[in-house]
This record gives sequence, structure tokens and C-alpha cells, in this order.
Amino acid sequence: MQKTVFLVVLIVVVFGLALLMKGKGGETPSGPKGADLVGMTAPDFVLQSNQGGEIRLSDLQGKVVMLNLWATWCPPCRAEMPSMETLYRQMKDQDFAMLAVNIEENGPDVVPGFLEQNPHSFPVLFDTEKKVQNLYGVDKFPETFVIGKNGKVLDHIIGAREWSHPDMVNYFKELTREK
Repeated sequence: MQKTVFLVVLIVVVFGLALLMKGKGGETPSGPKGADLVGMTAPDFVLQSNQGGEIRLSDLQGKVVMLNLWATWCPPCRAEMPSMETLYRQMKDQDFAMLAVNIEENGPDVVPGFLEQNPHSFPVLFDTEKKVQNLYGVDKFPETFVIGKNGKVLDHIIGAREWSHPDMVNYFKELTREK
């Protein structure tokens, strides 16, 4: 009898905690999941840049865009930044753009300090209201979308990569050569 009561109480507690935790995870992306966007036109957005002014994704049509969503508190995000910088320096004079979208509400406050310790030259955009995160259905970090010259999502990559690896560089060079 005591075992049965204990099991019932345990089950109630576990389900109660599960329901409580469900609401504690912050905003859940409301857009399609990233993989669902492959082959579709990339959702357009406008965000403030750390380099001044605003950047609108659709203004970059005609270029291959590497759209990376990241956060300063994310170790894999921080780890891939140097290789992103190397790729950016190799590709910046071609039909290529790199946008690093910071998803932190306090991004404009924390990113400058991060950049002092981890300098790079590609633009960081601030998604303080998680609009882009939700549009792209991002819930893991980093997540990267490769957008073709025609504005369609070509690839969706979850997790950090060695972006300066010769295979990655060749991948982006091939994409920039396409009409």
C-alpha cells in the first residue's frame, strides 16, 4: 500500500514539474523549423548592426549569405567565431555576405565587450526581440542558414563548424560562382 501511494505521489510530482518547466524555457520559436526552410525563400528581416545602421536581408539578394544565429554565452558559438572570421576575410570580396545574428536581449550591451576580446570584421546584428530567431525556428545554437543568390535557403546547419576548412571555403566559392 505504501509503495502504491509513493508511486502515485512521485508520478504527480514528476508531471507537475514537467508542466511547470514547460513554461520556463523562454520563448519557443514560432516559425517553421530551420530544416523546413530549405528550398524556400528566406524570411526577410531588418536588424540593427554593430557597425552602424540597419541591415535588411533582402538587400543582399544577388549574394550568397551565411546567416549565423549565436549568443555570447554559447561556448560552441564562441569557438567557431575565429574560423568564421577567416572565411569572411577569404570571401568578402566576392558575392558573399556573413551576418552573425546575436539573439540575446542584452546583445547591444554584451557584444561590444565580447568583440574587444574576440575581434572580427563581419557584422553582428542584434535580434533583441527574437524576431529572426522565431522566423527561422531556431532553438539550438549556433544555427546557420546558407542563402543563395536568389534568396532561397540552400542549407541549414546546426552546431559549430570549422568554417575556414578548405571544403567549406570551396563550398561557398562554388555557390558564389553560380548565376
